[in-house]
Amino acid sequence: MLRFLINLFNIGKKRINKQRYVEGNTEIVVDKLNGEMIIRTSKKLTDEDILYFFKKYILGEY
Repeated sequence: MLRFLINLFNIGKKRINKQRYVEGNTEIVVDKLNGEMIIRTSKKLTDEDILYFFKKYILGEY
């Protein structure tokens, strides 16, 4: 029964650590624990734009 409750409520799993950033019409959601970055925007992004966001929010270079 205890195992069922643990699985039901996902107790003991790693926490979700998502941070949200907004630049103009672009929203960036970064989850550093899972190494994920989600970019929501209304414009088409180039490879340079994606690399810029990656370096800024994942690597912290800018």
